[in-house]
Amino acid sequence: MNSVVKPRKSLLPGLVIIILLAMAVWLLLEETSLAFDASVGLEENKKTAAAEKVNEAKGDEAAANAGPSAEVIEKGKQLYGNTCLFCHGPKGVGARAPSLITGHWGPGGANGDDYMMDVIMNGRPGTIMGSFKESHSKEQVEAIIAYLRHEAKLLAEKKAE
Repeated sequence: MNSVVKPRKSLLPGLVIIILLAMAVWLLLEETSLAFDASVGLEENKKTAAAEKVNEAKGDEAAANAGPSAEVIEKGKQLYGNTCLFCHGPKGVGARAPSLITGHWGPGGANGDDYMMDVIMNGRPGTIMGSFKESHSKEQVEAIIAYLRHEAKLLAEKKAE
């Protein structure tokens, strides 16, 4: 019996190609979302600034205390979908990175809006959370936080039912 031993093929080249393709897609999505954020953000920032000036001029304290408008929450939802969804999952429920609407991040949790702003703008060393201060304005991050707080409130209300 004359058997020929065939060399075993390595899986490594295939895995390297898959990893490189995944990284290329991720980078493409990042570039696309940043470009989209910039175009959306400029016009929205102008509208937000104009609306704030009108509210200040009127001295309308009720509007200031009523919380974010539906428009701000929707803007936050769009920004979240473009930049946060990949790691934090749909509606902030968590995925590769922690939930942003429950626990310390949820209603009554230890992490307030100022802390959330700091983490988003400056990142968290030693984690996958990078800094967004170069790509997002303060107003954009406030909109993202408003969206997350809105989702946290909806989740809490749903659990209370």
